[in-house]
Amino acid sequence: MRPMGIVLANPLKLLARKKRLQDELPLLREECDKLLAAKQDLIDAARTTLVKNRTLLCQLQARAGLPVSCDADDPIYSSFVKTLEEWDHQLEIVSVTESHEFTRPDLNLELFRSKVFKRDE
Repeated sequence: MRPMGIVLANPLKLLARKKRLQDELPLLREECDKLLAAKQDLIDAARTTLVKNRTLLCQLQARAGLPVSCDADDPIYSSFVKTLEEWDHQLEIVSVTESHEFTRPDLNLELFRSKVFKRDE
């Protein structure tokens, strides 16, 4: 007689589930890679747009005779720059710990995989 609350699993169902998960894992990894690529595109676009807009704003303020705010005086811009520096630092850590050369998208992918997937060793 089994104690209350204990349910024995069907080994065939467990094996079928394991196989299904193994089959789905490459698809999941591919989807994660696509998501990471889209995220990096967004980060790069935001970086470019915000830096250009910030530069244009400073130029307009100077031309209008208004006081130009220093980057250090703007907490939002400083936070943005700090976040980008942290991301770049994480990419550098990945590139130093790996034995071969990476392009920037490859570095992003390796960083993502190191945080999400266990590395096969």
